[in-house]
Amino acid sequence: MSQRIRTFVAVPLDEPVRCAAVEVIGRLRSAGADVKWVEPEHLHVTLKFLGEVDRQRIDGICAAVRDAAAGCAAFELRVQGAGAFPDLRRPRTLWLGATRGVEQITTLAGQIESRLAELGFDRERRPFHPHVTVGRLRRAGAATGRLTALLREQADTDFGTTGVREVVVFSSHLSPSGPRYEPLAHAPLRA
Repeated sequence: MSQRIRTFVAVPLDEPVRCAAVEVIGRLRSAGADVKWVEPEHLHVTLKFLGEVDRQRIDGICAAVRDAAAGCAAFELRVQGAGAFPDLRRPRTLWLGATRGVEQITTLAGQIESRLAELGFDRERRPFHPHVTVGRLRRAGAATGRLTALLREQADTDFGTTGVREVVVFSSHLSPSGPRYEPLAHAPLRA
């Protein structure tokens, strides 16, 4: 039996955007809601989550992502606004949104989706919405209303611009202390 690796494809954040995200996490944390917050070093924009894949498929995945990235020009992504999936009335996943660069990152995600579909991976059924996940609500409680009010206050906040110059294929190792991400491949975009 082959070893399986939890794998995803993402865009890392530039340090100033990461710092701004950490600052807003601190504000949101003050609501006291039962949230599993994302560690600063794990903040990113996910382009494709592959789940558990056989180790033998990793090289093909990395090659497909490199091909897709090489077909797209580098661009700037503005991280702006905050919200929740599925919505603020029933928040589960807390996120920071994107404004400028949305068309480019959506195209990039679509190219990666297509290349990986050629390798037999299922296409995502939901439309792609670029975002940075900052936390996941474990369970709703009295503080959830305070949390959604704080999210509404951040609805138009500008967290800065991150340069999308590469895509990274990551493995994710889960443990009781939280996930540990390891880059498997760096896929540069066209300069």
